[in-house]
Amino acid sequence: MMYIYIMIAIIITVFALVESINVISRTLLTPKHRSVGTNIIIIPISGHIDDVEYFIRGFVHRRKWNGIVRPDNIVIADMGIDEETRKICMLLCEEFEFMYICDSQEVIDFLDEGVYKDSKIYCTSGENAL
Repeated sequence: MMYIYIMIAIIITVFALVESINVISRTLLTPKHRSVGTNIIIIPISGHIDDVEYFIRGFVHRRKWNGIVRPDNIVIADMGIDEETRKICMLLCEEFEFMYICDSQEVIDFLDEGVYKDSKIYCTSGENAL
């Protein structure tokens, strides 16, 4: 019985050690002062997607949890989505202030011309357009 307790203690210690190394490395490798808008993630969506909300929420929360990418701006590229999927994406854009929905031509334009004007993304489509 004592061996079981020792094995449990060793497993917990190993997990704690690995997580501590992860936190320390993230802290050391993440710059203290970074410019706004460093990370821009473009998610192209087309057609009808039943689980688009699950997909986007999962994407955002995985990025936040991992600490690898802090989503400054997420652009949903409308590559011909249907109305139901567009409404879901619009609701997500209202919930997350760093998320925008742009049509395909606007994405191409701001990639060609440069994304930022006054540190903001300019999309003319969508309720959260700037």
